[in-house]
Amino acid sequence: EANVPARFAVDLVQVLGKTVNFRGDLMGGESLDVLWLRSVLADGSGIGRLRMIYAALELGDTCFEIVWLNEDSGRATIYSNGKAI
Repeated sequence: EANVPARFAVDLVQVLGKTVNFRGDLMGGESLDVLWLRSVLADGSGIGRLRMIYAALELGDTCFEIVWLNEDSGRATIYSNGKAI
Protein backbone atom coordinates (compact mmCIF):
# COMPACT_ATOMS: atom_id res chain seq x y z
CA GLU A 1 0.00 0.00 0.00
CA ALA A 2 2.88 2.38 0.68
CA ASN A 3 4.50 1.73 -2.73
CA VAL A 4 7.82 0.82 -1.14
CA PRO A 5 10.13 -0.39 -3.92
CA ALA A 6 10.45 -4.19 -3.83
CA ARG A 7 14.23 -4.01 -4.20
CA PHE A 8 14.41 -2.39 -0.75
CA ALA A 9 13.38 -5.76 0.74
CA VAL A 10 16.42 -7.33 -0.91
CA ASP A 11 18.62 -4.53 0.43
CA LEU A 12 17.32 -5.07 3.97
CA VAL A 13 17.88 -8.81 3.82
CA GLN A 14 21.44 -8.24 2.61
CA VAL A 15 22.18 -5.78 5.41
CA LEU A 16 20.41 -7.61 8.25
CA GLY A 17 20.82 -11.18 7.00
CA LYS A 18 23.50 -12.07 9.55
CA THR A 19 21.54 -10.48 12.40
CA VAL A 20 17.90 -11.35 11.68
CA ASN A 21 16.53 -14.72 10.60
CA PHE A 22 13.85 -13.45 8.22
CA ARG A 23 12.25 -16.88 7.85
CA GLY A 24 12.12 -17.71 11.55
CA ASP A 25 12.02 -14.39 13.40
CA LEU A 26 9.18 -12.71 11.52
CA MET A 27 5.84 -13.82 12.95
CA GLY A 28 3.56 -11.04 11.68
CA GLY A 29 2.75 -7.75 13.31
CA GLU A 30 6.27 -6.37 12.98
CA SER A 31 6.74 -2.70 12.21
CA LEU A 32 8.94 -1.48 9.35
CA ASP A 33 9.70 2.17 8.67
CA VAL A 34 11.56 3.15 5.51
CA LEU A 35 12.80 6.54 4.36
CA TRP A 36 14.13 7.04 0.87
CA LEU A 37 15.24 9.87 -1.38
CA ARG A 38 14.01 10.56 -4.85
CA SER A 39 15.13 13.34 -7.17
CA VAL A 40 12.12 15.18 -8.57
CA LEU A 41 11.93 17.68 -11.42
CA ALA A 42 9.87 20.88 -11.20
CA ASP A 43 7.00 19.15 -13.02
CA GLY A 44 6.86 16.48 -10.29
CA SER A 45 8.33 13.65 -12.35
CA GLY A 46 10.96 11.52 -10.66
CA ILE A 47 14.40 10.98 -12.11
CA GLY A 48 17.29 8.73 -11.22
CA ARG A 49 17.34 5.83 -8.83
CA LEU A 50 15.50 5.79 -5.52
CA ARG A 51 17.89 5.55 -2.57
CA MET A 52 16.99 4.15 0.83
CA ILE A 53 18.62 6.21 3.57
CA TYR A 54 16.97 4.82 6.73
CA ALA A 55 15.03 1.75 7.81
CA ALA A 56 13.79 0.58 11.20
CA LEU A 57 12.49 -2.91 11.91
CA GLU A 58 10.78 -3.54 15.23
CA LEU A 59 11.11 -7.21 16.01
CA GLY A 60 9.68 -8.12 19.39
CA ASP A 61 11.43 -5.99 21.98
CA THR A 62 14.32 -5.16 19.62
CA CYS A 63 14.44 -2.27 17.19
CA PHE A 64 16.97 -2.57 14.38
CA GLU A 65 17.78 0.71 12.65
CA ILE A 66 19.84 0.96 9.50
CA VAL A 67 21.29 4.26 8.33
CA TRP A 68 23.03 4.90 5.02
CA LEU A 69 24.96 8.15 5.51
CA ASN A 70 27.27 8.11 2.51
CA GLU A 71 25.64 7.29 -0.80
CA ASP A 72 28.99 6.76 -2.50
CA SER A 73 30.14 3.93 -0.23
CA GLY A 74 26.84 2.04 -0.05
CA ARG A 75 27.78 1.08 3.52
CA ALA A 76 25.26 1.19 6.31
CA THR A 77 25.44 1.53 10.07
CA ILE A 78 23.21 -0.87 11.98
CA TYR A 79 21.83 -0.15 15.45
CA SER A 80 20.08 -2.52 17.84
CA ASN A 81 18.02 -0.64 20.42
CA GLY A 82 20.13 2.46 19.82
CA LYS A 83 23.56 0.79 20.07
CA ALA A 84 25.74 0.34 17.00
CA ILE A 85 26.41 -3.28 16.14
